[in-house]
Amino acid sequence: MAESKMLIQSLPFSSVQEGNLYIFHEKSGDVSELLNLYKAFKNYFSHNLAEEVSEKYWTYWTWYSFCAWKVINLLPANEVADIVERHFIEAGRFNFDVVERLLSAMSNFALDPKIAEIYFFSLKKKIEDSDAPIISSKGIYQFSLGEVYRQVQIIYKKKDALRKAELKTHLHESVFSFSQKDEYPYCTAEKALNLFFSALNFFMANEPEDIPFYVDAASMPRRVYNSLNNKILNSIKSLIESRFPYDETGQFSNLEGVLAMLDTLADEQGDERIRDLYVFDETTGEFRWNEELLGAVDGE
Repeated sequence: MAESKMLIQSLPFSSVQEGNLYIFHEKSGDVSELLNLYKAFKNYFSHNLAEEVSEKYWTYWTWYSFCAWKVINLLPANEVADIVERHFIEAGRFNFDVVERLLSAMSNFALDPKIAEIYFFSLKKKIEDSDAPIISSKGIYQFSLGEVYRQVQIIYKKKDALRKAELKTHLHESVFSFSQKDEYPYCTAEKALNLFFSALNFFMANEPEDIPFYVDAASMPRRVYNSLNNKILNSIKSLIESRFPYDETGQFSNLEGVLAMLDTLADEQGDERIRDLYVFDETTGEFRWNEELLGAVDGE
């Protein structure tokens, strides 16, 4: 009760409507103020109780999530990990890409490859075992992040398209059907759900040794990255081939992992060529490397 009273007294607004306006609109670009609010909400939710989150979900917790994802680049490694785990599902509701923001934050403290690998290994395990509550659009506890992660893991391993569709439908109806649409101008339910699954897929498709490449790429200013010639595409091809083995037919045995890695890199760097590096050839009915893109290096 004392913590609640202190937080209420420190907030610069007195109603839910005022809070939504203040945080999502008036101060959405004020990093200093969002950092102050983040610290206040972090202190309030220090016990991480599911009941507490459920009770305050559409007010304090939602504001907390927004502030956390907005200031994640300013925070130390342990707080970044806590945000990714505790606010994983909320990111998509604000059109925040978990992976993009995580890698950007890691570029501040994990440029050393070994540090990046250890950090990702620990974070991946943290998410897999997470008891972070996933709350329905009605403010009711549904399940934990770890439970969903493990369900999706099984679905991907068994390549069970029907079960995946059923889970996505259930999450869409129970968690991503926003009951306060007017207060969420950032993202549709469909986009938020897709961002959630895309982030889960990144953690499942990548191993710690893959992460230094992503972090290094995230540390480069986009304008510098985009000015590099097509030789970078060949280095990405080499990275993929070192990470994913070919099967006896000459195709990647983990095609889903390859495409997920290319999608992540394309989104992170804003370079659609990366997504098109490995394409489906309708003539042969198989996937192949896009020699039109890779061969451009020879002409330079």
